[in-house]
Order: sequence, then C-alpha cells, then structure tokens
Amino acid sequence: MTADILFITIFAAAVLQPDVFGDHTNLNSCFVYKKDYRLELSANDIESTESVEFKDDCLRSCLRSLLSGGFTCRSLMHMPKDEDCVLTALDGQKALRTEQKPSQIPVNFYENLCAKLPVQGGIVEGLLRGFRGGDGMIKLTQIQGSNPSVLVILDGVHEKTDFDITYHENEIKDCFKMTADEKESGKKLITLDSDSAGMAIQPWTEIEFDILNDSVLNKTITVAEVTTGEVILCGKLKVKGSRDEWEKAKNGTQRPNKICLTGTSAPKSGKSIAATI
Repeated sequence: MTADILFITIFAAAVLQPDVFGDHTNLNSCFVYKKDYRLELSANDIESTESVEFKDDCLRSCLRSLLSGGFTCRSLMHMPKDEDCVLTALDGQKALRTEQKPSQIPVNFYENLCAKLPVQGGIVEGLLRGFRGGDGMIKLTQIQGSNPSVLVILDGVHEKTDFDITYHENEIKDCFKMTADEKESGKKLITLDSDSAGMAIQPWTEIEFDILNDSVLNKTITVAEVTTGEVILCGKLKVKGSRDEWEKAKNGTQRPNKICLTGTSAPKSGKSIAATI
C-alpha cells in the first residue's frame, strides 16, 4: 500500500443489524458489508493502518475513532491474508461496482453507519471518562417534532456486563461518589451490555427524551454497572458543531435531509429508525 492510488475490491453485501432489545448488540450492527465493489483511495484518504488478524478487531478500531473527537472512521478495509486493517474517512458512496480479479489482494470493505447522523438536527455529545480506565461516548441528535436518536459506544469496560446510561438534571459534584438520592433522581436513557472484549455499542436508536433546549447543556451523563450500581464513566453534554446550527435546530428552522439507509431495532421503549445523511 505504498502506491499513491490503491484499488480495492469489496466483498459481500448485507446490512448486519440484529435486534437490540436491551441485549448485547453485535459489532456488525454499525457496519454495512458490500460485495463486488472497488474503492479508489489516494494516500490522503488513508487515516490509519493497524496490524490485526481478525475482522472484529478492525471494526473495533474504527469505532474507537468516534471516542477521540478527532478523525472519524467512515469505512475500513480488512485484509485477512496480510493481517492489515485500513481506516478511512470515505463512505460507501465512493465505491464503484466491479468484478474481482484473481491478481487482486482479497479485501473486506465495511462502511461505518454509526458515523452517519440519522437526522441533520441539533447535536449534543458527551465524552465519557473514568478514573479506573475505560472511556466512551454518547451522542444525541434531534429535529423539532421528533424524538431524539442516541448513539453510545463504550470501550475498555468490564466484559459481558450490563450498563445503565443515565442523564442527571441536577448538578452532580462528583459522579464517582454519588449519593443514593442523586442516583435515583437521574433519568435512565438506555441500557446496553458489553462483549467479551469489553466494548459495548448502542447503534443509532430513537428514545423518549428532548435535547432541543439549553437546559441539557453541561448536564452529567453517567455509566453505571447494573448489578452493582457503581458509576464507572461520566461526562457532560456539550453542543457538537456550530452554535448557529444548534440555534436553528432549537427554533425548528433547519430543513431535515433524509435518505433511508438501514433500520435499527430500539430497546423495549424505543422505536425503529432509519439512518440518514
């Protein structure tokens, strides 16, 4: 992959999105896997390369980019024979359908649907950190007249564990030393559980909440283990993007742009939504 232009053949074609319903959500729920396409990459399109053997490790690397607040991994190429994982900022619309040639290196291409907003509305985001390690991210977006959609990614947490994601309206002085009253006064947004590698994912899912007012800003989000109630991560909600766009979303003057890509099943109290760009 030293050439300026890299031609990549893309395999398979199915959106892998199992039902969520509060249970473990497979890594594939964030990705679409296409067949018989070719992606043309310049050197500037390749943001990161890693040496990994298994596909799931490549998917995790892509999702971790969303936790940093910097580079956004919108697609990836996994080359199992070379144990290579290439992360890019390009989406699947850049791919061209073609036939694989015997001389080409086998490459699996995935587009990261969780990197796309379900609606072009107001956006708030919280980066979640803990003093014992692990990190995470919660992002919510909403347009006037609709419920918000939420995306949650946790990494480096206890394996195969349930976690409650809770919003706290009242000020929390120390989220790792919360009183019983402080914990009970919060509003639980969603519950998700981690896999055997300590990563937990909730793809874009509609919930009953409202973010289109300034009162949600700088409010605390906590991540707590369901069995113990221990808070392991927390952070505060901030506006993501320009303040102008936030004001337009609050006032209902944004024009939503929807293109149906796929559906995700929400938890018990949620609704199915379509990812859009």
